[in-house]
Amino acid sequence: MRMATKSCNTQTFPERDTCCEASGRPCGRAAAPSRPAPRRPRITNLARSARQAVVSPVRSRPENNPPQAHRVDAATSWPVRPCVEAVNRLKRRFWNCRWRYALCLLPALCLQGPVLATGTGAGTSISNTATTDYVIAGNGSTISSNTVTLRVDEKLDMNLAWQDAGNVSVNTPDNDRVMSYLLTNTGNGNDSYTLGVQNSLGGDQFDPVFVDIYLDANGDGIFNPGTDIPYSAGINDPALDADASLAIFVRNTIPAGLNNGDLGDNRLTATSRTGSGLPGTAFANAGDNGTTAVVGTSGGTDNTTGTYAVSGTSIALLKSVVIADPSGGTRPVPGATMTYSIDASAAGTATASGVVITDPLPANTTYSAGTLSLNAAPLTDGADADAGDVGGTTPNTVTVYLGDLTPASPVQTIAFEVIIN
Repeated sequence: MRMATKSCNTQTFPERDTCCEASGRPCGRAAAPSRPAPRRPRITNLARSARQAVVSPVRSRPENNPPQAHRVDAATSWPVRPCVEAVNRLKRRFWNCRWRYALCLLPALCLQGPVLATGTGAGTSISNTATTDYVIAGNGSTISSNTVTLRVDEKLDMNLAWQDAGNVSVNTPDNDRVMSYLLTNTGNGNDSYTLGVQNSLGGDQFDPVFVDIYLDANGDGIFNPGTDIPYSAGINDPALDADASLAIFVRNTIPAGLNNGDLGDNRLTATSRTGSGLPGTAFANAGDNGTTAVVGTSGGTDNTTGTYAVSGTSIALLKSVVIADPSGGTRPVPGATMTYSIDASAAGTATASGVVITDPLPANTTYSAGTLSLNAAPLTDGADADAGDVGGTTPNTVTVYLGDLTPASPVQTIAFEVIIN
């Protein structure tokens, strides 16, 4: 039998098949040397594995481990059982690949951060088309519905918040005391607002006397009388994009003859110029891009109240800046030096203890080392034995300790320089 197998393996196709059938043992198939091998198309790794899985079971084996008999397909002379095994192997590899692909995607899906937004912008088009697939008498068809398209309306919403950390300390009398507010457009389109002040509210001990309103011009949230813009109703009503905010400053005068601890309230109201009313009220063609403007939950208006508190002594701060540009002018261009000055003074009848002045360095600037001073006396930049530092107490912030101040104390002047990046 061994001699027959060897002699069969030395035969060429198709004589080799005849020899194998006569010997009664399956033989590995091989292409005849005289027949040129056909050019194979490029196959994928999975297809290559399938081919190897089919061929490998009929390779020659040692005599002590004879190959199992397999049913052979008459048309192709390929063993049937190895083909089934190859298909099963392909299935297992396919599902393994699918799980690997899913596991690769899982971190990306789980680590994706939340998407934060005020809502779809006014005027955005939303379209939708339905599709049906069906089969009639073996013929498949696909039909689409008409497309429904609509535009998102503008929602009129806003928020107004008092920004001071607590009651604003004032003296009696006192002039031009500032109250700070923040107006935010929480709608989904551009809007503008009218502003109004009301001080006769009841429930407090005095009514502040309204002076004027200023709009934050440089976005720093700090009142700068030489920089910020006086508000005039109907002339420069603040306009805000969706999700934008603006600091608003209200100045009031405090009357004389008040007692320590007396409180006086100041209310600021902002109203959408596009429209206000009950939620759901609609204004045709009044929104962005000609859309309908719809009043949101705020009613298109909001108000908030800040409070003044009379104390024996109050501290006033006045900040100014001088600019020197590289060309010898006074333009705020890159490379220009800005010298900031802060004047602190006390008013009233009592002593203000532990006065500390802090001033964050402006964005897009770089502090000029060694320029911090108090009343023209140099201070070191580090947090050490003198009265001030830059970044030592609070990062990126000028901090100066003034100690106790009384109305008799002279004005305390802090100065430092920054360069525009």
